[in-house]
Amino acid sequence: MKKLKKNLYSNFEKKLFNNYKFLKSEEKTLEIFQLQFRLCALNESQIASTNLKKILKKRLRFRLVLKFFFYIYICLINLFISKPKIFFRSNTMSTISENILKSEFAKKNIYTIGTLSFKNKFLHYLKYIYSNTWYYDLCERTSEIFFILSKYKCDNSKKLIKLSQSKKFCLDIKKALITDCDFVKKVQNKINLQGVILNNDQTPFAYIFIEVANKSLIKTAVLAHGNFRNPFMVSVLPLRAQKIYVWSKKSETLINKNLKSRKAEFLKGIKYGIIQPKKKPKNILFVASPYKTIIKSNKNKIFNNILKTLKLNSSPGRLVYCAHPEDYRNNVLKRLLIKNQIIYSKNSAYYEASNARVVLGSHSSFLFESKACGIPTFQIKDICVHPKRQKDESVKQIRFAQLINKKIFKRDFSQKREFLKLDYKKIINFFSNNKKLISSI
Repeated sequence: MKKLKKNLYSNFEKKLFNNYKFLKSEEKTLEIFQLQFRLCALNESQIASTNLKKILKKRLRFRLVLKFFFYIYICLINLFISKPKIFFRSNTMSTISENILKSEFAKKNIYTIGTLSFKNKFLHYLKYIYSNTWYYDLCERTSEIFFILSKYKCDNSKKLIKLSQSKKFCLDIKKALITDCDFVKKVQNKINLQGVILNNDQTPFAYIFIEVANKSLIKTAVLAHGNFRNPFMVSVLPLRAQKIYVWSKKSETLINKNLKSRKAEFLKGIKYGIIQPKKKPKNILFVASPYKTIIKSNKNKIFNNILKTLKLNSSPGRLVYCAHPEDYRNNVLKRLLIKNQIIYSKNSAYYEASNARVVLGSHSSFLFESKACGIPTFQIKDICVHPKRQKDESVKQIRFAQLINKKIFKRDFSQKREFLKLDYKKIINFFSNNKKLISSI
């Protein structure tokens, strides 16, 4: 894309619609796949294609049979639990914060189903089942939209753009949208849904679920899945939900400025307790962003020097590099770390952070999470692609030379931990302001 001036989001919107003029009469197709079109407009076609491939992999066979039995199941369940419900479907919040929130809803006699926290663990899979989080996923994976994409073998962004110029494809998408909306409305009515919190509202099915809920006057919200700093607001805007809870004040200001409203709200303590630090942590943890961003921004020499200096200033076996999932098969990066005798970890950053004295990185959202859990966390300015934009009020941004000069790695921070507890009142107040929920109490 060409250079954009001050209000990057609004200028991007204009350019987006200019790029896809052929969709002017097919507004619904543009809305459903707006995330893919936005990514393509920013030259991120590969990410858009990956998203489409994931959609096709998710699709379940025998969708009509599954939908039939699912609807019978929820009808039977509703005979026993007919009270108004708030549905959660997110993996953003810590388990501790989720339990606090559910407890506060329970005090107000507001019934909740689903989950806001999920990890790749056996107990979390059990919770996924018994909390009925799977309701959403079954509806999504039997979606008619998914069926149409599969029918046309639409597994990459180029094919989506080409198909979107076909009247037959757009007509099929319209029909599928009507069918999906009708089924989702039946499900939401049958389970007596009065509130919903999702991970995002940007995917095709999330768009459907939120739009149907909005039309039925159901309270809708998104729990942000990252600390947004991208000025183009891809994967965030346009917002379909009535509210979005974000990780920082800076994100709140940025989103509200672009929306010209107060829909975004900073929610303190979203990640409270997501990491359980040991009493005497020993490691220096470097939480990485994708290595390709270092290469693209020509910061590989600075990056290499930082790793070497970190190794010299840490005890043997105490410097751990937590790779970004994109880099698990990056042999160039592996060789670099082995050469510098740095521990290359494929473990979860949450697992490694439990034994971290200090957490370092550039623009990973994990820096916010470790800071929220009381771990000393620093953003290294030298390797940030856009230091001003990527700076966050809660994480200290510092030059690497200053880190070394201040001997931060030698300090004992164990007595100075500061934790951000969940400000649950903001969510409770938003959903409690619902006549149907209040009348059921």
